Amino acid sequence: GSGEITAAEWAVLENAPGQYSYACHRDVTKLVKTYSNLGSGENHTGNGEYTVGGVDANTGSEWSYAGWSLIIIYSSPETAGHQLYLYDAFAFNDGNENLDFDNDGKPGGDIKGFFVPKPIAGEVNAAALTCFVGEGDNCYSGDYLAFNGTKLWDGTTSTGNSETNPNNVWNSKSVEMSEDSIDIDTFYVTWASGLLEPGDTTAHLDMPSGTDNWNLIYIILSLRSETVTGGTVHYVI
Repeated sequence: GSGEITAAEWAVLENAPGQYSYACHRDVTKLVKTYSNLGSGENHTGNGEYTVGGVDANTGSEWSYAGWSLIIIYSSPETAGHQLYLYDAFAFNDGNENLDFDNDGKPGGDIKGFFVPKPIAGEVNAAALTCFVGEGDNCYSGDYLAFNGTKLWDGTTSTGNSETNPNNVWNSKSVEMSEDSIDIDTFYVTWASGLLEPGDTTAHLDMPSGTDNWNLIYIILSLRSETVTGGTVHYVI
């Protein structure tokens, strides 16, 4: 049924005088385990229909949006090891800038603290990088994500955006989603690219934008590795 859930963490950005962005977070693991569909035995799949309501704002004129995401981690006896790193970097790109999301005074930002393991035999990708961006627009090009100096493609096509020219990744389009104003995009870093090597612990991201403005909500870096223990829990978060 419906019930009120209070955010555990929240943040407000004043993008311009009288113009604000808001983001919040809540760990809903207990709710998902209690109410999601069951798999074999008593295993909860996490699958279910989830909705969010009661989101109110004075939208006035010009741009406005509301979006949300639910992060579910799956595991099984066959699951390869995963290292998941969450960078909770709520920031606003006002356009015509390379977003300094780590607030070091320099364009772009660094993600740190991860450790790149040795490749798993047969694996193509060294890492997956997922970004949640709000309010991207399809009609404006000139925004992209570069990982250690190389542009990555988000898997969508739109005005000015393609696999060979990923230059409009914040385009209000997400793979297998149709909701407007939500970009939950996953970019893949292959071993062949040489952008990551075993033992690396830091990477630089450039997130420039032309006319378009948007909010960065979070970044998740996922690295696969060989498991060293038995059981079904092979995740380090």
